[in-house]
Amino acid sequence: MESKEKELYLKMLRVEDDLDSMNDELSNLIRKYPQNIDLKTLKNQNKFFYESDILKKIREVYLDNLRNNFSVIEFENILGKYNRELEKIKRWLNDVAKEYLKNNFKQEELRNYWFGSYKDMPVIIESGE
Repeated sequence: MESKEKELYLKMLRVEDDLDSMNDELSNLIRKYPQNIDLKTLKNQNKFFYESDILKKIREVYLDNLRNNFSVIEFENILGKYNRELEKIKRWLNDVAKEYLKNNFKQEELRNYWFGSYKDMPVIIESGE
């Protein structure tokens, strides 16, 4: 059971990181294109998902070790429900938000997402300063 909790928690962290990246990307594009209503709508949807209870609940279940507060069956159902909610957020990120960016902006305009092939990806060398 604990591995399912950990797996769900790690999945939640990846989704949360993707929501952060999307927020940064949308904020940068909104600065460039302040009249673009679609970008603002996507940013509001992204914020809604980021602030949703599901991320908080998953964190609470994992960090507060709430497994002992429920029967095994109840806890399995809770984990399943939270997993389905995370999948909805991931689908929105991939099918709506990222597709919009991919179809409406040049790759050079994007900072956080790369939609080309890995062999075409630019190499960034940091000086360490």
